[in-house]
Amino acid sequence: MKISAYVFVECSQDPAEVARGLSKVEGVVSAHALFGPMDLIAYIEAEDLAGLDDVIARMYSIPGLKSTDTRIVRRPA
Repeated sequence: MKISAYVFVECSQDPAEVARGLSKVEGVVSAHALFGPMDLIAYIEAEDLAGLDDVIARMYSIPGLKSTDTRIVRRPA
């Protein structure tokens, strides 16, 4: 079963542009600019926790990504 997470992103430049860049990163299912205290939210998936960590590391290659706050999705029991 894949592991997924929502990643809240703080940007140092236009969030819409950062979202476009993130959408090209393998493992990023979707990325959307937001109004409010966080600039952007991304939904990511990987095979395991190590893979999720790799996706987040690749996200940092996108110019304008300042910081991330990750929330792993809990599956029903």
